[in-house]
Amino acid sequence: PPGILFAGPFELEAFSGNDVLNNAGDQMVIDGPGNWPLEGGSCSTFQPTGNGFGYTAGGTGAVGLRVTAANAVVDAEFETWFHDPPEPGIDYAVDAGFSSVDATNPCTGPFPP
Repeated sequence: PPGILFAGPFELEAFSGNDVLNNAGDQMVIDGPGNWPLEGGSCSTFQPTGNGFGYTAGGTGAVGLRVTAANAVVDAEFETWFHDPPEPGIDYAVDAGFSSVDATNPCTGPFPP
């Protein structure tokens, strides 16, 4: 099972400043259509607001962030990933059509330090 599962269509107001790592499978799974604003907004050393998507404790093919729903648009800018820069298929994965993950502008990593 994933560490965090967002399932179904609902409006996510914000998700920032979280460290998501060391879960047995995928760290986070988005299984619902719509816009998902995970963007941290800042990589500032003094006030970081991004999320950290770290390594998995096990599970072949597990990633930091996985999108399993069609028509999901995930804004994951200004995050810290296990690899720097984040690698599709390793740090995040999109398993459904018409979905995307924007992992541009990553914070300096890798995560965890």
